Amino acid sequence: MKTTFRVAMDNEQKAIKNRYKVTIDVDFTGVPTEVIEKHAIANMKVHWQSQIRNNWDKFIKEGVPAKMTFGDAIYTSTKSVMTEEKAEAFITNKLTPEAKAALIARLQASLEEIEE
Repeated sequence: MKTTFRVAMDNEQKAIKNRYKVTIDVDFTGVPTEVIEKHAIANMKVHWQSQIRNNWDKFIKEGVPAKMTFGDAIYTSTKSVMTEEKAEAFITNKLTPEAKAALIARLQASLEEIEE
C-alpha cells in the first residue's frame, strides 16, 4: 500500500511551507491484524482528541458515542457544508457591482442557450 505525506524539518520550516513530499510503499505481509488495528486506533485517537477539543462545549454536554464505526467522526462538521445559497452569497459578496452584472448577464445568456 503506497502512502504519501509531507514533512518539514521543524515548525519554522513548516511555517514557510518548506516541506518535502515523501512516498513509501508499505508491505503488510505477515503483520498480525491486531498490530495493524493497534496502530490504526492510536492514529484515530489523535483525530478524535482534535475533534473533542474543537467541540468542547458539545463534548461536555453530550459526551461521546459509546460505540462507533472505525473512521467515523465523533462530531459532524458544518464547516464544509456548502449550500447553493451560501455559495451564491460567498461569490456575489466578493464581486464588484460591475462584475456581478457581467456574471448575471453571462448566466442569463447560458440559460437562454440551454432553453433553445
